[in-house]
Amino acid sequence: ECYGRFTGGFWQRVGDKDTDETPYRRHIRINNEPTVELDYSSLHPNILTVEAGLDPIDDIYTLGYQVDDQFDQTQQRLILKGLMLTLLNATSHKAAYGAFKFDQKAGHPFKALTIKQFDKYVEAIINKHPHLENTLGAAQGVRLMYLDSQIIEQIIVLATTNNIPILTVHDSVICKERDEPNIRKFMK
Repeated sequence: ECYGRFTGGFWQRVGDKDTDETPYRRHIRINNEPTVELDYSSLHPNILTVEAGLDPIDDIYTLGYQVDDQFDQTQQRLILKGLMLTLLNATSHKAAYGAFKFDQKAGHPFKALTIKQFDKYVEAIINKHPHLENTLGAAQGVRLMYLDSQIIEQIIVLATTNNIPILTVHDSVICKERDEPNIRKFMK
């Protein structure tokens, strides 16, 4: 019941669709057909949202107002996303702040964020999503990865039962483009 993700496939180590310099994964073909990688939006925060009895939130990382004049809305969203995901894995807010800064490249403006700025972002997250307050800095990551592995397992069962070949990458699914509507149904 810890972690539980499906790992080992070469496709999980060949370049992410959006973040790596050489995104090989987007060129994977299944039975010589083009593929698409489908993933959940804000899966871990939304698992917590559903556990709190609320409906999933389309964009949990956008607040609708500016927290800090130093960063624009696009940068703010990146900070909120990175900080929230780090907070879900960390044992404390202070540990999350350090981990967030450590993950930034040298010279990146996010590396210079202060504790006061981080506190303002956390306060903004809690004001917008009060149901997440007790999960931030509470080491939820391993439990959430286990839950997302259970979701992916069900998708694997549905896909294989329906003779639809897929490849999984943690909480995302690679499938033939023509199978996308069916896989989206399974994911929903």
